[in-house]
Amino acid sequence: MKKIMAMATDAKSAVTKSVVTKQDGMSMPGGVSMPGGMSMPGGMSMPGGLSMPGGLSMPGGLSLVEVLVAVAILAVFIIPLFDVLASGHKGNVATEKELIATLYADELMEQVCGIPFGHLPPELEPETFDDTEASILYRGQTTPLRLSALKKGYTREMEIISPGPEEEEYMRLVRVSVKWAGKEAVDREVAFYGLVVP
Repeated sequence: MKKIMAMATDAKSAVTKSVVTKQDGMSMPGGVSMPGGMSMPGGMSMPGGLSMPGGLSMPGGLSLVEVLVAVAILAVFIIPLFDVLASGHKGNVATEKELIATLYADELMEQVCGIPFGHLPPELEPETFDDTEASILYRGQTTPLRLSALKKGYTREMEIISPGPEEEEYMRLVRVSVKWAGKEAVDREVAFYGLVVP
């Protein structure tokens, strides 16, 4: 009888423990528990790192080799990106210089095309207009030109090209150009041609 009583007490104790475990978390066969009261089969637990069946374990941090491999992979992708950004910047600078030269040439062409036909000589050798106030002299008449100040490194010039003796009476061919130093000290140029008619 004592033996039966002891077995009943052991069974009651086991049921009580099982109820307590179910209140704290999830109870599963296998007897391995995780923080928070969860138990999983197969002996897998995660107290601070990952422990797997077969004795494999992975600590919570990364090794030095893993960090170096990650940095090397990032470097392979980031270094070409910097090259692309640098070449894009060079292209933007070149485009900006060309745009400025185009604006200077357009301004001079507009001024020349606004001059009355009779005040333009039929032919004019290339003449530099670097000042803000320039003029064209023809038949004793001076025609002023009001131009913007040039940035450093730019030069602008104008010439009137003779179209021929027959055409001189009814048209003037005007060439306006702006030059600036490009990369590797090679001069770049923007040129416009225009016809002035009476």
